[in-house]
Amino acid sequence: MPLVLEPDPRIYRSEELMDELRKKVHGLEEAFTELASRVKSQGSELKNVTEELSSISARMISMEAFYHAASLIGGWKAETCIHNDNGVCVLWRVSGEAHGKLSDVVVKSEDGIARVKVSSAPWFCGLCPLYTRRR
Repeated sequence: MPLVLEPDPRIYRSEELMDELRKKVHGLEEAFTELASRVKSQGSELKNVTEELSSISARMISMEAFYHAASLIGGWKAETCIHNDNGVCVLWRVSGEAHGKLSDVVVKSEDGIARVKVSSAPWFCGLCPLYTRRR
């Protein structure tokens, strides 16, 4: 005779068990509803962040084009300017505040003044309004 296991029908069908099961299902429904709401909210936030990143990306592309143009023009100006002394601009002095922002292209000149190393930053010459061509 085969051995068969099955739940006792009196317990399986009891109203207590069904009530408990209904409560658990209701709890799961509430949890899923809350989770769906959170996912929708996160989706909205993600859309906003994506739009902002697209805007920043477009601005970065414009800035990159501007940087390349200033560097191209500045390279020529640096080579032909009377204020370029061995790759260092002797016309402009760099303040302490600007030194922090331009530290990778600032050097102390022989006179002890912080100046721009235009050989490393030709874009600086590209933006210079006081360019003077060597004769």
